[in-house]
Amino acid sequence: MLEKVVILQRHGVRAPTKAPADLAPFASQPWASWPVAPGELTDHGAAALKQMGTALRRRYAALLTGDCGRVFVWADNADQRTQRSGQVMAAALGCPGTAQWAKDERDPLFHGDEICPADPKEAEAAVAARLNDVIAARRAAYDKARATLAGILTPERMQASCKDSQDKACTLWADRTKVKKDGKLSGTLADASTLSENLFLEYAQGMEHPGWGRLGEKELDAIMPLHEIAADLGRRTPLLAAHNGTLLARQIQAFLTGASFRVAVPADARVMVLAGHDTNLSNIAGMLGLTWSLPGEPDTTAPDTALAFELWKGEGAEFVRIRLFFQAARQLREASVLKTAPTIALAAQTCAQSCPLPRFSGLLGAAMIKQCLN
Repeated sequence: MLEKVVILQRHGVRAPTKAPADLAPFASQPWASWPVAPGELTDHGAAALKQMGTALRRRYAALLTGDCGRVFVWADNADQRTQRSGQVMAAALGCPGTAQWAKDERDPLFHGDEICPADPKEAEAAVAARLNDVIAARRAAYDKARATLAGILTPERMQASCKDSQDKACTLWADRTKVKKDGKLSGTLADASTLSENLFLEYAQGMEHPGWGRLGEKELDAIMPLHEIAADLGRRTPLLAAHNGTLLARQIQAFLTGASFRVAVPADARVMVLAGHDTNLSNIAGMLGLTWSLPGEPDTTAPDTALAFELWKGEGAEFVRIRLFFQAARQLREASVLKTAPTIALAAQTCAQSCPLPRFSGLLGAAMIKQCLN
């Protein structure tokens, strides 16, 4: 029998976090205008997220008996997009107006590295040690992605004209990626990740001519490996994942085991939603060794994607099942009604898909940075 579930979810479709003027040097035409300020959730994003929330309500109907004391939604307080996403999810689960978030300081639950950062030199070394191997493993997709993205951004530029050029419009051809002392990327891969994700958001927003009319599903599939590779390096590298994800992992562990932690969750809660970011999904995935690919969705942590940890009880034992819920890119674009949310089952490291609770809790605990919990 299903006893409870904690759902870690990325916010809905948002505008790019950088203004069009900041992105202008990378493209030969003006970027699309958005109906909201940089980084904010759009109405279209809210509509698509509502469809996901409604599908999850049907999925977990046995836990939702009409009593809103059973639903607890906690959102990152740092951004409008997460706060509003929390509100949309609470309403979709049948409990409008109940989403909560921290009222004062920036919530470290979603930004753990800000209060417990990794040593800068260790972070740099950890990412640098993986950089060449991660790119080499996807070299063909990486090169195709750079060429495709360059053709969308600056179709008139040729690779030969970019030789030795420092022009930002040549960043994709230059293939200059560096790892900074804090483990963050700079140069080609960092820029390409942002640019490909911003074009994906144009598509997901339902814009009539995404990517100046040069971006369709085929091109979307081609360019998104740039974002995926950067996310793998910057978010899933174990050292970085653990420093940023330890507090969130402990909150998930506490809810499943009935313990208390930073967020005061009502004792009667059976469904807990954590409305955060793609970074949070990648961090927890990195800590648990979770990997996945999504049919029809080239962004593995796309808007609305939800990582669910279900606690089941049977034959006197409790065990955890992990599921990932998502929307295909076209479903996001059309804000399609979801009779059921597309889903895949996942397994944490060496644990089976039905993982005994003590073992799952131990896996989470082993991946945490203990000093981050002090």
